[in-house]
Amino acid sequence: MASGSGGEGVAIPVSHPTFDLDALIRGCLAEDEGDRGDITSLATIEESATAHGVFSAKEEGVVAGVAVAERVFGLVDGAVQCDWK
Repeated sequence: MASGSGGEGVAIPVSHPTFDLDALIRGCLAEDEGDRGDITSLATIEESATAHGVFSAKEEGVVAGVAVAERVFGLVDGAVQCDWK
């Protein structure tokens, strides 16, 4: 398993000649946003707002999809930083 940008043991999705992960993510984000954007977010969150988030677990376990989540965050906002501990 390769190490991703998030830390030790984070799997990097293997590139595939016929599958474009970024295109899939962009398509999903575009579908979610629609032609007017996310109305609730636009009405309630200032454009200059920043945020900090924490994923936590009550018990030890295996988290799947970390590398894909990082890619989604990166495509939404290249300034997003992930630190998986």
